[in-house]
Amino acid sequence: MAVDYLGDNNPDGVVMGLSASEKIAFYNATPVVQPSGSGGTTLTLTYTASNGFGFTTSAQMESVKAQLAYIVSSLKALGLSAGE
Repeated sequence: MAVDYLGDNNPDGVVMGLSASEKIAFYNATPVVQPSGSGGTTLTLTYTASNGFGFTTSAQMESVKAQLAYIVSSLKALGLSAGE
């Protein structure tokens, strides 16, 4: 079976989607628009080994958990992760 390529050796590369509202998907997933929302929040963390978690407050750890949940759900929506 022959392989189809998206690129044409253009030195500038290949872009998928002309805007954040254009839907794309991978691996036969249902196409979705670009994920957006609180996932882009900047994290400021201070490491400390004294509490067993490595963060100054439990709120920092909850923030990391929320960020990871956002990343996982975005990857699943695009069809790039099949994990639970």
